Amino acid sequence: MGRDPLRSLTRGISEAVEHDPAFIAMTEGNGVIPMSWGNLGSQLMELEIVGPSVEAVCDFLSIDSEELRDPEIVISHQGHIVTFRQRLTDKYEQRYRAEHGPFAQLDTQHFLAVRETWKVDDSKERAESLVVGLREEARAIEQLNDQEEYRSRRRALDFRALEYSALKSGYALSAADLVREALSFDGLQYFTQADIVKAISSTLDEIIYKNHLMDSDVLLKDVTIGDNEVGIFLQMLRHTFSGRMREGVDAQWKPIGALLMPGSIYKHPLLAGNEK
Repeated sequence: MGRDPLRSLTRGISEAVEHDPAFIAMTEGNGVIPMSWGNLGSQLMELEIVGPSVEAVCDFLSIDSEELRDPEIVISHQGHIVTFRQRLTDKYEQRYRAEHGPFAQLDTQHFLAVRETWKVDDSKERAESLVVGLREEARAIEQLNDQEEYRSRRRALDFRALEYSALKSGYALSAADLVREALSFDGLQYFTQADIVKAISSTLDEIIYKNHLMDSDVLLKDVTIGDNEVGIFLQMLRHTFSGRMREGVDAQWKPIGALLMPGSIYKHPLLAGNEK
């Protein structure tokens, strides 16, 4: 049988693949390509993720120049990955809070100050007076046979119960007033109008869900909110802040993780058909 004319072209392919760091990481179960800080930094510079300087790499990776130059310090297993990612996360969040936190705090302080204008001085007396009527109405509608009238009066009772809950908290205003006040504020330092709208929407959804108002059309003017609901609104803003911070953390980690952990064997360039 004649000599295979392609043998000289294919002889080294299997060995090259078997010794490829990504292939080894994908097949040995560890899932991590062993890499020194210097190697990782070089690849990040090649991908133009960081600037071409020692300072830029060290700052991005949260290490010092001695660690960067030490070839003996190698990221080689999942424990290293967890520790490294947590360190990056902590540093990113620390920076983010320092840069943006004061501005977000100014916005929330504005709404806290506005809340004080909604304080009801005689809230306790009004709540006690209202609850008497609520109990009488609740007993009365339980005697109704007309389902349409029952639903109508039950719905009205639910809205009055919201008013009672608000008065008990010491603060009361209509949801329409909250929307009007929040959207008219043009001095936002961190949050955007879209953030405010989302927080208001989430707050109203929470109110409607908790008070079983999903099956009826709800007018903002009919919904009385109190201190608890204002707290939900502010909590939604805090979630927006922390969510944006987490997005930044994930965006920073994504290219690093892709270099250190290639993933499934099926993503290897030779098997995925995108070899270079």
